[in-house]
Amino acid sequence: MPKFEEAKLAEMRTFIIERKNPTATATAIGLFIAGSSALAIEPSPAWAHISAQAYEIPAGPVADALNALADESGAQLVYDAALTRRVKTRGVSGKRTLADALKELLTGTGLAYEIDPSGQAVSIVLAQADTGTRRDASGAQELPPIDIGAERRTTPAKTASTPGATILTEEDLARPKATAVDTTELFKQVPGVSLYTGGGVSNLPVIRGLADDRLNILVDGVNVTSACANHMNPPLSYIDPNRIGKIEVLSGVTPVSKGGDSIGGTIIVEPAAPIFAQRPGEYVASGRIGAFYRSNNDSPGVNVTLRAGVDAVAIDYSFAYSKARSYRRGRGGSPWDAALWEYDGANNYSRFLGDGAPLDGSLYEAFHHSGRIAFKTDNGLLSFDLAGHHIPYQGFPNQPMDMTLNNSIQGGVRYQGVFDWGNLDVRGYYQRTNHEMDNLLERTRDSMSHMLMKDVGVDFGYRLKAEIPFDERHLLRIGNEYHQHRLEDWYPGTTPWYQLPYDFIGLHAGRRERVGTYAELQTNWSNEWSTLLGVRNDVVWTNAGSGVHGYFNNARDSLYSNAFDVSSRARTDVNFDATASVRYAPTNWSAYELGFSRKTRSPNLYERYAWWDHNSMITWFGDGNSYAGNLDLKPEVAYQFGFNAEWRDPDGDDWFVRVAPYFTHIDQFIWGRAETVGFTGFRGLQFVNANYAQLYGVDLSGRYAFLKGTPLGDFALRGSFNFVRGTYNDDAHGRPCLVAPIYGGALCNSPTSVGWPLAGLVGPTSGSLYHIMPLNGRIALEHVFGNFTSALELQLVDKKSYVSVNHGEPQTPGYALLNLRAGYKFGNFRIDAGIDNIFDKLYYPPLGGVALDEAYRPMVYPNPVVKRLIPGMGRSAWVGASVEF
Repeated sequence: MPKFEEAKLAEMRTFIIERKNPTATATAIGLFIAGSSALAIEPSPAWAHISAQAYEIPAGPVADALNALADESGAQLVYDAALTRRVKTRGVSGKRTLADALKELLTGTGLAYEIDPSGQAVSIVLAQADTGTRRDASGAQELPPIDIGAERRTTPAKTASTPGATILTEEDLARPKATAVDTTELFKQVPGVSLYTGGGVSNLPVIRGLADDRLNILVDGVNVTSACANHMNPPLSYIDPNRIGKIEVLSGVTPVSKGGDSIGGTIIVEPAAPIFAQRPGEYVASGRIGAFYRSNNDSPGVNVTLRAGVDAVAIDYSFAYSKARSYRRGRGGSPWDAALWEYDGANNYSRFLGDGAPLDGSLYEAFHHSGRIAFKTDNGLLSFDLAGHHIPYQGFPNQPMDMTLNNSIQGGVRYQGVFDWGNLDVRGYYQRTNHEMDNLLERTRDSMSHMLMKDVGVDFGYRLKAEIPFDERHLLRIGNEYHQHRLEDWYPGTTPWYQLPYDFIGLHAGRRERVGTYAELQTNWSNEWSTLLGVRNDVVWTNAGSGVHGYFNNARDSLYSNAFDVSSRARTDVNFDATASVRYAPTNWSAYELGFSRKTRSPNLYERYAWWDHNSMITWFGDGNSYAGNLDLKPEVAYQFGFNAEWRDPDGDDWFVRVAPYFTHIDQFIWGRAETVGFTGFRGLQFVNANYAQLYGVDLSGRYAFLKGTPLGDFALRGSFNFVRGTYNDDAHGRPCLVAPIYGGALCNSPTSVGWPLAGLVGPTSGSLYHIMPLNGRIALEHVFGNFTSALELQLVDKKSYVSVNHGEPQTPGYALLNLRAGYKFGNFRIDAGIDNIFDKLYYPPLGGVALDEAYRPMVYPNPVVKRLIPGMGRSAWVGASVEF
């Protein structure tokens, strides 16, 4: 829930405007502030206590900027567009009091702000003679009073264009940033969001049952493609959490202007805005230094952010470092449970895992550097950024290998311009990633445990967006995007541990290009009604080079490589998306949104061009299975219906409830259809198009402040619950066993095998989708006493009983965890501390996958089909401190 809709509502009072005639003299915009959340402007005592906060308001129309200021400050807005029509502002960025933010925003506009004699309101007026309470920010010529019409705005403008969105500001992110090393930690509690377990800094977000490439993830406006067959380097691993200034999560219908080539939700991550001095000859500087420690995995971390600027130039730099050992699981389970014992090579018990044993291979180390320089122009902002990321190692217990090196460099340029006709936003970007995989020492036992893999991935492109207001009601957004991803994937045959005849060429000259074009119309029909309509076209070209081969280039290798080389591999997909939504806000305490979208995603390079038979290195699902590509894959098309309803008390400070049911139907759903089964119980799957898949569910969240203004502070209950169910329909017809002509039925169920049945299992034509989160929720008791905050949180997860038989997905038991956190802010110093999993409970996250390191050590099992699950982290105390200057 956005800051405006949750926390700030608790600090606001609603002021009623009585109109004794149809016009209001000289008042265009009023920001109504409660006396308890007042601003430090003399002589008004009612504004005496509002502290500074971070604002990120770009250059553009002054009306849009003032609306944004109201959103970010939590103020209620009254305005008339006549006074602000065609008036532009240079925006405001950085930490400011509301007074300073208003002053900077209105500079050069011919407008000023005036404080109500009661101290309860501030109005934006035309600059004229001083009344004793006016703060003229423009230096403009005095103008006589005029009569203008005023209308009340009850809902932030951004809500109409982003139905179902949750916006987290820099202030919202302050607490989770205290110890965050993975960006997903900052928004994992957003309703509808869950996480696939990955490495320590590389978890994969899931929104309403859809994950990974099915989501649209923009980091500083850029699409980044994972350069790894196991998706160990997802987009969100390329930004330090402490550099982030804003996160927008769209769980439901996504406007076409916010991305294509995806069928799920959208995550938009933006860095903090640059800061500029207000006047020539001045300079501003700020910084933040933070450090943290987590006890469970002995994890320290530090981060530094430095920013400075003069009136037209700003620079910033950030650095972050984090490191962790393998984490320790919780305690519990029965010593009679064979799945909780490790075995040695002679099949003897060697270690009981239920007494808090570490999860081998969950260690990591990561470095992040980034810098930016920005220039103010006559009509906008021009910025250049450069970032480098170095991960020497990162364990992945649910993957067949670990990350042993990941280096990337990325750069970009962005121009934001304000013109008479509207706004222009242009970005260009480039990123190169060098990636290596092998088994880390914790899971390496001999030379046969090594298997070196390398990838080189390159992403580059541009994004162009224009906003053109037709009038006060209609805003047109048009845009064009280009993105290209290039990939080389190979396994060296010559290494320090082994010598093989050839390199294994997994993917050569892989290329995926996309051109997207869209148009979107946002219309505010009245104070109560608004609509959003959009259409989009994405053309996707994919191809891969010939010359692939295996380590030995023997008969089996040649069977697959020759078939791939002589095939026609170039593919072109012409995709169309559409979005329509309507919002109705009849009062300032209720709002309703109904949306529909058609969205399309083309296959990624591995889904299409992984040529070898059931390659165990082609998997990003944590299931232990092996996957083969499919040149005949078609794009998947999703039709989503979503509804959002919000209610809050009229004063906005006691309670709110939000409910969001949804339904998604996906034609040509891409998934792995099982074709073979190994002696360990893991399977070989080929990517195919199922007939369709369906997901449905509901997200529920709310807050109730049941005690306010007591001698011990304020108390509130906050909760969220998420339910999603996913099913598929498939014809279960596989392909013939390709190696039967060479090996007969030895590697197949029969020489004419077409997949199912597998070892007596029959492939269902319908069933549950893989990795769907069961019913889950959080309930927290929150406490605020001055600058001290605390929360006691209960996390509840139901048993995962709906599993994918096709994937051999194991069930997971339900669990309840208790977490405690507290924070204190004193001036520029902040400290946060807490304990997660207070009772040190042994539990298994439903989306954690299979612990392959433990499953494969040794290769002799009492029951090889029993799969060990990835355990969650045991009890961990943590502390984080930061100072701003």
